[in-house]
Amino acid sequence: IKSLSNFRLVSEEFTWNDLNIKSKEKILKTKVNFQYKTMRLSKLLPDDKITSEIIFQLCKGEKFAVNCHETGNIDEIYIHRKFQHKNGNIEFDIADLIESYKDQKKVVIADVAGSGKTFILEKIKFELIKKFPCSWIFMASLRDFSSQLLIADFTDFPSFLAKHVLNLKSPLEIAIFNHCFTQGNVYILFDAFDEISPECKENANKLFELHGNSKFWITTREYFEHNLTNLLQVNSFKLMPYTNEDQIGFASKYWSQNTNYDPNLINRCASLLVARLALLL
Repeated sequence: IKSLSNFRLVSEEFTWNDLNIKSKEKILKTKVNFQYKTMRLSKLLPDDKITSEIIFQLCKGEKFAVNCHETGNIDEIYIHRKFQHKNGNIEFDIADLIESYKDQKKVVIADVAGSGKTFILEKIKFELIKKFPCSWIFMASLRDFSSQLLIADFTDFPSFLAKHVLNLKSPLEIAIFNHCFTQGNVYILFDAFDEISPECKENANKLFELHGNSKFWITTREYFEHNLTNLLQVNSFKLMPYTNEDQIGFASKYWSQNTNYDPNLINRCASLLVARLALLL
């Protein structure tokens, strides 16, 4: 199969098995940018899931970016954080937490406002992508999908996610997502559970209960931790607070990334800011 700009599908009445070996090999070697990493299609989709629609899409010769979203480089400003299990004194860093709970269906991170839950969830997303490159991993703020939660049809959960949350449109990305879902290779990172309405919380709870095939990581403020962990029958984690040095380091890295000021000046400003905040708080 060659890339033909004027190629069009005359008939959909053909299957993967109708193609010759050379065409099959070429399709399976098609490069796809999946979650910021270039991979062959054969790594993401078995050949029995490649439909005539996907073959037609591949024949157009387009570049394929699947589950790639614009985002900043978190590693440049990330300061090492530890997590503490709420029912014990065990501490984890991100790598330990992911390794220890990679097969856990639900993980809850609960802490006070401003503790960095959203930022750390973004970091967890990228660490999951590194560790499980062929899994579908996405993060969303629950408050951004309140209207969708109110009309959610959880009897066809993959379709609900694909259409209303992920906004998937092309046959290729829908097929890759559905394959990941059926294999149990979907990680859903939902932020700000505490910020949605009671009606949305009720539907979100149904989502967490009914769809154990997916793996959920959920953040909430501390005051809603008890209700959520009781419902999900899990324990939660909290973030260990930044030290003064950590706070100065974070502010310095953030300003260095977003301004052109002298690094020494930035560090002095960060130190003064942290010292002033310590007095006010």
